Amino acid sequence: MIVTPRGCVTWLLLVHLVLAQDTSSSNSDNDDMLLLQKSLEVEDQAEENTIERNTDVIENESRDHHTKQKRLPPNLLIERMIFLHMGKAGGGTVRQRAREGWNISFRGKHPYPPDQITRASFGTRFQAEWINLRDPVDRFVSAFYWRQMVLCDPEGDERTAGQGFVRLPDGLSRFCKMPQNALEQRESEALFYRYNRSAEELAAALCSTNRTKASLAAEDMKTILHAKDGIADWLGSNFRNYTDTMFPIILESGFDLESQVDDAIHWTYEATHFENEQSFEQRQAYANALPKRLKPDFEQHSSQSKKEDLSESSRACVADYYASDYSCLSQIRDDLCKTSVCRNAIQSILSRRG
Repeated sequence: MIVTPRGCVTWLLLVHLVLAQDTSSSNSDNDDMLLLQKSLEVEDQAEENTIERNTDVIENESRDHHTKQKRLPPNLLIERMIFLHMGKAGGGTVRQRAREGWNISFRGKHPYPPDQITRASFGTRFQAEWINLRDPVDRFVSAFYWRQMVLCDPEGDERTAGQGFVRLPDGLSRFCKMPQNALEQRESEALFYRYNRSAEELAAALCSTNRTKASLAAEDMKTILHAKDGIADWLGSNFRNYTDTMFPIILESGFDLESQVDDAIHWTYEATHFENEQSFEQRQAYANALPKRLKPDFEQHSSQSKKEDLSESSRACVADYYASDYSCLSQIRDDLCKTSVCRNAIQSILSRRG
């Protein structure tokens, strides 16, 4: 399969891959399933290590009181569902609402897009897929400053350097991650030096009349984790293949993210019937009575990194860079959305970008 980094192209090779799998030996099928299972388990563990865990004391007290008043439903792993967790698009809140509100967990892909084996399992191994989406411009800004918060300054950092990133209960990081490979080294150079720690400067460079400078900026965009992979990298291009199995969840101002997660769980139950009706009704009653998070998603997790908004001209430069992502969003609105909230949230993004 060949998928361009910024295009929604037809992936006929994947169709041949799936057909070939149908006629292959059982041993080959088992090998593929083992690879898929191992990949998902590794991704799940990595994702769990990055999810926001610290909450306000008031929120904890409220949830503790709720737990005493309502019987907590048993934890449930939805085996036939997968969450495509695009970075810097509210995925931590999606998992937290499912976990705290419904006591539900599921397989996930994060921070990198699914591979061919995983994608080929959509609609077969998995009967429901969620994907979280956000305005690509906003996701870029969030990713730029989040990665500055994660990576160590190569020429000196007051934080303790290590191979991983640790979030402490006070919400501030006292640790940072040293670049582990050439890609992270270049990412670090772009984040800290080439653009003076400013997403505005990188965005403006994309539209530079100096072709060398503009080309370098475009290449640097491909090094920033959570910003380098577009929607086509996550879904391929033939979205109509997922019409019956994909549920998009949209992070957009004015649209409640937790309510969308609740809608996704209801839809997934209708699609997969992951437990008996009585158990699901108990789970739903618990979720309905659970207080909402005290802070909206925009104030959670990576928002603790310091961000500077982009100028209108620089936003236009980044939007042009992600032009194919906006085209994909339009297709998702028309073909994949299951609710009016999804359609209206995507339309809000598209209208803002003109």
